[in-house]
Amino acid sequence: MNMGVTATHAALNWNWVRPVWPGLSQMELPMLRASIFIAAYTFLAALSSPALAQLPLDDLNVINKDHSLAPADKLAMLSAEYERTYAKQEGKITHLPDDFLISLFKAADMLSNYSLLKGRAGSLRYVSTVNLVIAELEKRGLAEAAHYRAAIRTNISARQFQIAKDLAATSSSELSPSIKSLPSYGRRVIAIDEDHSAIVKSTDVDRRTRIVVVSGCNVASKAIRDIFSNSKLLKLFNDGDALWLMPPTSDLDLEKMEEWNNTYPSQPIQMAFDTSEWPEIDFSVIPNFYVFENGKVIGQVSGWNESETSDQLLFLLNKIQN
Repeated sequence: MNMGVTATHAALNWNWVRPVWPGLSQMELPMLRASIFIAAYTFLAALSSPALAQLPLDDLNVINKDHSLAPADKLAMLSAEYERTYAKQEGKITHLPDDFLISLFKAADMLSNYSLLKGRAGSLRYVSTVNLVIAELEKRGLAEAAHYRAAIRTNISARQFQIAKDLAATSSSELSPSIKSLPSYGRRVIAIDEDHSAIVKSTDVDRRTRIVVVSGCNVASKAIRDIFSNSKLLKLFNDGDALWLMPPTSDLDLEKMEEWNNTYPSQPIQMAFDTSEWPEIDFSVIPNFYVFENGKVIGQVSGWNESETSDQLLFLLNKIQN
């Protein structure tokens, strides 16, 4: 295993990596921590064994499967490892050995999905690599059904629907789900239309009060159940026109979204089209509650503890209405 990844991973748990400086805001602290990580990683990676090139995907998988890492730290580590191992190979795709080519495909696919947390634009570089590699795999007769499925999901995640359709046609794969309508303005979401297909539409937070909840069909299920069992809180969510908003994912699972909507018809769930259209919101924390007043965030509560979080939301929403 890469000594740079292992040592730097351990360093993220050291107290000196988590400084508390009076002049730093809560938004600046994660940026400082990421900068410290990258500097430490760059130094330690220089000491790692050159044999890593034989199995370059191993360290990415170790980072990817480490559930103790915050998403922002995980993305920083994955990006640094990708830059060190794969970046210089992106322009040499036609000359790469088969094994390394497939490894590059998996690495770019992994990075494209993590990068969506920071916005669609940051993921397009990796999506482009995925598409170039699968084209090369086709030429070599190495493209398998799993490669096509991954590439289709990745292009859907990056909202490149036409490329996803072309890949599905080339591979005789079924494109699911079907996507219709594509507004090019405002804050966009993907919702379920009446015919059970996915529809892209614009939404807004410019009304007097709007509650936006970063959600996930499984992770936020306890929160929504508790809210429905609390009549006061449920009324405030209905009055506040709550928007349950999933982060972009590689699987646009309409069945799970529709199951949620059938269970909680007054609180339907949708998916963010592009996280960069929601600059105020941290999509790496689920659930994450934001209260907008006339288009601006005036309150925020993270996580879910039935009694504590319910009281915080009740206090905040009652304060607004009064």
